[in-house]
Amino acid sequence: MIKKIEKISFPVILLVAMALTAMGFAAKGCAEYHADLSARKNGSLVTKQLTVADFTTDGMREKDGQWQTTDGDSQMIYSTDGMFTGITFTADYLVYPGDIILYYTTQPGADYSAKNRLYVSQDTDNPHLFSCSMPATYVADIRLDPTTLAGNLIDFDTITLNPPLTSADYLAVTPYTVLMFGIYSLLLAAVLRFVQEFFTKKFE
Repeated sequence: MIKKIEKISFPVILLVAMALTAMGFAAKGCAEYHADLSARKNGSLVTKQLTVADFTTDGMREKDGQWQTTDGDSQMIYSTDGMFTGITFTADYLVYPGDIILYYTTQPGADYSAKNRLYVSQDTDNPHLFSCSMPATYVADIRLDPTTLAGNLIDFDTITLNPPLTSADYLAVTPYTVLMFGIYSLLLAAVLRFVQEFFTKKFE
């Protein structure tokens, strides 16, 4: 038995680690999906359709039905005071917006920080659609920084808070998911390798 364990090669250990990591990601996605379903049923998680007028804006001004940024730190602030899973919006930018970031606070009156932020991604099939998501969490306030450029013109269409998601959305593979999958797989493989060496040496 000991000899069989000792002969297991690292590539096999890595494959096992990758399989376990994939199962962990799938279980996490399913758990988040059912948690969100439960929150929607009890009314603590609600989808809302918003307009820019619903936000407190800074560094932005309305111009001919569109919104123009007046500096490089434009902000759109909204008090969620409830469960939050993300935001989607459709918009047409005059100039490529750069990084679009959403900050959130979990305590009323708390400062925004890099610890609690989401990067808003652009849909590959629909370049006018932008979104970010997270597991259902109580959030006091959100701050959307729609562009890093001053003078950018933005024509917002729909803005949806807590958009409804399908079960497939919770299992979707993103570049971040791939990165974390690789990191966790390697870490788990290293742990399994250590256990293998410790086990075989202990019972030699």
